Amino acid sequence: MKSRSLKTFSGLAVMIDLRNFSEVSRRLLIQKKKPFSNTLKWRIYEVIFDFLSDTMETIIGSNNDILFDFKHTGDGFLLVTKHHRNRSQHFIDGFHLLLDIYLHLDRSVPELNTKIVDLLEDNPKIVRGNRQLRYIENLFTNMSGTIWRKYIDFSMGAHCGAIFYKTYGTQKVFLGNTINQASRFQALSKTFSDYNLFFSQEVSSRLGKAIKDPKLFSTLSTKWFKDLDRIEIKGFGPTAVKTIERKHVGSVKEKLIP
Repeated sequence: MKSRSLKTFSGLAVMIDLRNFSEVSRRLLIQKKKPFSNTLKWRIYEVIFDFLSDTMETIIGSNNDILFDFKHTGDGFLLVTKHHRNRSQHFIDGFHLLLDIYLHLDRSVPELNTKIVDLLEDNPKIVRGNRQLRYIENLFTNMSGTIWRKYIDFSMGAHCGAIFYKTYGTQKVFLGNTINQASRFQALSKTFSDYNLFFSQEVSSRLGKAIKDPKLFSTLSTKWFKDLDRIEIKGFGPTAVKTIERKHVGSVKEKLIP
């Protein structure tokens, strides 16, 4: 399939990943002569796929400006918004979208956990009879194995700048430093486990320039934007990183509403 020429635009790259998802999915092996456990594993797969499709429909269906691509890990995805350098509202809308995606996942990921736990809890005999399902059950319980807990979570990273792409048929393939850095930020949740939303100093600076009211940005940046200082990030060296605590994301969104 022939591709068109390489193109570039200025945009915001948002990388999203389901934390701990791979540890669950690699245990969902379909086994020969295990009809009951296979059926339960299949139902868990359906819950996960329904979550992913509902998330994509909610996020992309409500915003025609999103350019979308999958990561190849199967448990994450990339969202890209295009904005004009001289149109400040484009960037504010992009940052608002970042917060909307976060708040949607903050509601839907706990529901995903609950649905998986319900399947395990409703089928104790099948779970006890299968080693992989017992392993998954242990992931969703506390150390004593007596209380169910949320195991799957999510993390997000965002960076802005030049994004390169080529079109193959109806598909676009995105590359570039902007996307790579968003991916590195998303992975910081492994180090800073108390946070799961990370964005670059460039994102913060662009937002500051786009907001018409300097006092509003000052409130956002001093009250809710937490500076993680300069972190050594593979491939980029010491890098300034910002984060917002989970409990404050809704407040930031409310402040940004015109």
